[in-house]
Amino acid sequence: IWHNAAMVAAKVSDFRPVQCNISENLHRGVTRGIHGEPWRKLITVVHGRVLFAWVDQRANSSTFKQFITLEVDHEHRQAAYLPIGIGNSFQVLSEGAIVMYLVDEHWDDALVKTLYCQTNVIDPELDIPWPIGAESMIISDKDKELPTMRERFGR
Repeated sequence: IWHNAAMVAAKVSDFRPVQCNISENLHRGVTRGIHGEPWRKLITVVHGRVLFAWVDQRANSSTFKQFITLEVDHEHRQAAYLPIGIGNSFQVLSEGAIVMYLVDEHWDDALVKTLYCQTNVIDPELDIPWPIGAESMIISDKDKELPTMRERFGR
């Protein structure tokens, strides 16, 4: 997942990971996010297959509320770099998946409600085309309670 020369070639030479996080998801349909923390991430799928959705949560951006999706299988050995302000979410498409994150800041529970930008994965305005529909998704109680982009940003 990490190769410094490749990151320098991609003009991401100042990314210095300080923590590695693992998200183990045991069932098909687990849907996580949309989580945006004030740090950069390098994400890869270690096991299984997921559909990522990355949402621009930067209120002053010309692409605010826009998203891209990418299906990733661990066999493809792909990684994605997310800058600050891009919210990460994913849905497990296989029978279980493990997602790994390298991040350049440490997690801080005290900042979740004030500095981290977390948005509901089934925000109807975003209308992310999840392959497994809302009625069959497995979403944590915490993620179910997250606000929509309009509720969070007022527009």
